[in-house]
Amino acid sequence: MEESLDKINYNALHNIAYNKIKGAIRDGRLRPGDTLRTRTLAKALGISSTPVRDALSRLIAQNVLDVDPRNRQAMVPELTKEILEDLYAVRLRIEPYGAELAAMNISETELAHVKKVLKELEELEKKGESPESLDKSEEYFFSIYRATGNMLLLHLIDNLWLRSSVILGILLRPRPADFSIRKERQGLVTALENRDPKAASHYLEQIITRTRDMVFEVMASDATLMKTKRRAARRKA
Repeated sequence: MEESLDKINYNALHNIAYNKIKGAIRDGRLRPGDTLRTRTLAKALGISSTPVRDALSRLIAQNVLDVDPRNRQAMVPELTKEILEDLYAVRLRIEPYGAELAAMNISETELAHVKKVLKELEELEKKGESPESLDKSEEYFFSIYRATGNMLLLHLIDNLWLRSSVILGILLRPRPADFSIRKERQGLVTALENRDPKAASHYLEQIITRTRDMVFEVMASDATLMKTKRRAARRKA
C-alpha cells in the first residue's frame, strides 16, 4: 500500500512539473534559447529534482524541448524562419486533411460541442488574448480533430501542437490590427454542418496560413525572438 501511495505521489509531482514547464513555454516566461536546469526548476517548483528531470526528458522526447549540445541541458528551442516554415508546412499538409475527415464523420453531439466551444472562445477573445483564450482555441480545434475518428491522425496533430508550444507565447503579444480568423473559424463550423470536406479543408488551411503570416510579422518586429541561423541542437528520439 505504501509503495502504491508513493507511486501516486510521484506521478502527481511529475505531472505538476510537466504542466508547469510547458505552461511557462506557452505563456512566454521561458523564451527560445533558454536553458532549463533541473535543480533551478525543482527549487522554483518546490519539489524534488527527480520528477523535474523526468518531466524534462518527456518534453525532449516529445520535441517540445531540445538538448543544448554545449552542456547537454534541456533548452527551449530557438526559433528560426526555417524551423517555423518546416513546422507550418507539415501542419498545412496534415490538419486540413483532419478537417476533411471531421466533415465526413462528425456527429451531431460533437458538432454541438464545437459550436459551444467556439462561442466561448469568441467571448474570451473580446477581453483580449490570454492563456485562457489559447487553451480554449486549442479545445476548439481538437474538438474537430477528435471527430475524425482517426486516432493516429489525432496523435500526429497533437505532437505537432506540442512542438508548436514555443510559438504560443508569441500569440499573446500584440497582433497586427487587421489580423482576425473569426470568419474562417465560423466558415469551418459551417462546412462541418454542411458535411462539406472540401470547404472544411479550405477554411482550416486559411486559418493556419493567416496565423503563420501573423506570427512571422510579429517575430520580424522583435529581433530577440528569432535566430537567423539554425543551432545544431540535437534532439533525443
